[in-house]
Amino acid sequence: MLKPRENKIFHTAKTVGMIGGFAMAGSAAWAYFSAAPWSPTRTADLERICRFLDPKPGERIVDLGCGDGRVCIALARAGATEVTGIELSMPMALAAKARVALAGVSRCVKIRVRSFYACRFDDADAVYVYLTRRTLHRISRRLVERLRPGARIVSYGYAVPGWQVEQIDQPTPSDRPLYLYRIGPNLKKTTYEI
Repeated sequence: MLKPRENKIFHTAKTVGMIGGFAMAGSAAWAYFSAAPWSPTRTADLERICRFLDPKPGERIVDLGCGDGRVCIALARAGATEVTGIELSMPMALAAKARVALAGVSRCVKIRVRSFYACRFDDADAVYVYLTRRTLHRISRRLVERLRPGARIVSYGYAVPGWQVEQIDQPTPSDRPLYLYRIGPNLKKTTYEI
């Protein structure tokens, strides 16, 4: 039988655990419905993504909706010196932070828990996204308004609606396409919300 003080500590710990569990589940649900469900980038495509994005030393690269951090880690291993992963789902962000630490790339990869609709990424030289068409549609205006001319955007799997693509990489029909865009006068500005 627990003593009154031990019982109070037990119930407090249980309550804190339940609140934490609900917060984790809530953040995952919010991320799923507000942006895109988590669908991991295929491991076989990581090298192709890094080659296509072509990170240069000193560039700032942002992965919007970084999930478990696999692309951030691959970019760091490919030579990127400053990578920021933005993830709204707390469980996914914690998984990404753990993977980054285990991969030994914590010096150059940072994972931020927040909505990419509300975060700042103005200083990014390149942005990687693997989002649904609907979410790309919603975020495209912010990308055009916030990123400086010359910044690159690489979208995995889906073209950004209304944008003129600069280059497409799809070695075989079974490969998911990679779309490259560059902020500048050739990129049609789209101002819409779904």
